[in-house]
Parts: sequence; structure tokens; C-alpha cells
Amino acid sequence: MTRIPKARDTSWAIEAGRAWADEQAARPFTYQRADPAALAQAIKDGTADDVAREGDRIDAVKRAGLAPLECGPDVVLIAPARGPVIASMPREFYPEGERAFKAVDAGYRGRMNMRQEDVFDRMHDQARRAKGAAFRPDDAPFTKTQIGIARDYRALFEAVQAGGIKCSADLSGPTGGGDGRDFMDLYMQKSARLRWAHRRIGTGVAKEVRRVRPSRAGVVHATIPEGALSRIGRRLITRMDLVQMVCIHDKSLKAVLEAHHWSASTANLKTLRGALRAILDDLGGI
Repeated sequence: MTRIPKARDTSWAIEAGRAWADEQAARPFTYQRADPAALAQAIKDGTADDVAREGDRIDAVKRAGLAPLECGPDVVLIAPARGPVIASMPREFYPEGERAFKAVDAGYRGRMNMRQEDVFDRMHDQARRAKGAAFRPDDAPFTKTQIGIARDYRALFEAVQAGGIKCSADLSGPTGGGDGRDFMDLYMQKSARLRWAHRRIGTGVAKEVRRVRPSRAGVVHATIPEGALSRIGRRLITRMDLVQMVCIHDKSLKAVLEAHHWSASTANLKTLRGALRAILDDLGGI
């Protein structure tokens, strides 16, 4: 029997919550800024600039911790410790005819889910802002499939690193009959998948140092040996370094370059982006 999701909640509570959220996000550091006596005392003490900077910092933290209103009124609206989040609509597929299926929004009362914002969201937003109205899906730095693979790798890595209690049951799947497997069986399976992923990533170089020298045939690119890198202040960026810093530690490509003493030039960023795309394609099926 086909289950029909509930209609989207468009009650007055959502509109009232939206107005309250806008007010809270725009409210300044009121308990010092809006108090004339406190502000006069700060000016007298010469700390007005410190008060203003602290107010700006708290304003930024409050805005970063705002929950999307599309997630419904039951979510804590301002939670700075939660960090930036992204709203996403869960969908389910229902049969339509004999062979076709239709995607239907499946959020509770039409509400969206929340997930933590990561470096791939920030890179996508940066590319969209750079292109403006001319932005197309092909302009995105990574495809949806590649981003999904990166997040699957991060989830697998964190699950293996977190470990668990021996002989505990895995409650992530359906319950009822059970298949006779305990925690250690599932942990070994995940560990084997992670080892497979690490073999696919390999120990190759994602960004190497090259020097250009003239020759009779034109231009020859010669790779500088590892031992000579320290003398020019740069380090090789291996495939594993690139994946771990971006997918696990949530670092941008610019941060990866700077950590290895490379300039964040357009050419270097393009090289790293292409290398990461190739690695994520190699991890397909993780």
C-alpha cells in the first residue's frame, strides 16, 4: 500500500518563527551596546572598540549557529555549538504506473533534515558566487557522485576510528530476526572496506614540484627529487595527504597548499582539484 506523506506545514507558527529568527539574527550585542550607561562607561574607559569587536564576534557566532527554518519549529533555532548546517529534503520513490517511479518529498510534515556543512558545500558556494547568474551544474568543482563518495569515505573512516564495544549489537539496520552477526563482524567488514579504500588511494603524489628547463626539442619538465624539496621550502602532496586533509579534516584546497608551503595560485588549485576528482572516481563503490 502506497504511503502518502503528510501535507507541508504552512501554519502561522512557521511565519512567526521566521520573523523571530530574523530578529534574533539581526539583534546586536544588546546587553552592552544598547545600554547607554555601559556604552558611556566603555567610551570613558577607552574600551569601546573592544566592546564593538566582541559584539561583532558574537553576532557572527549567532548567525553561524542558526538552524534553517525549513527544518520546523521543534529544532533549537540558535545553537552556536552546532555550527553551520545545511537543510536537505529527504525523498522517497513511489510507483507510478507499471514501470515508472515518482520522487516525493518525505520530510515529516514537509520539513527538511539538517546535516553539518562541510568543505564541499563551501567550495560549491564559492564557485556559485564566482559565476553568479551564469553558474551551471557543470561549473561545480565536484559532481554530486564525487561528493557522495567523499562523504561515504569520511563516514567509514570515522566509524572504524571510533571503534565500539566488543560483542555489542549493530542497531543501524532493521531489527527483529537478526543475522547472527555481532559488533566485531561488522567492524571487521568496515575495516576491510577502509583498507580497500586506502589501497585505491595509494601512496602516489597528487602535487609534485617540477622545474622547466630548455632543450633542443623544446621544453622538458623534470621532477625535482624529494631530497631537494626542503631546499626550496616545499613538500610533496601525496594522494593520501590530499584525501585526509579535505575529506576527513575538512580543509580547503588552499589550506592543503599552504600546509605544504605552496602558493595558492589558480594553477595549483586546479591541479589539486583535478587530482582529488580522480581519487574520488577511483573510490567509486566504497
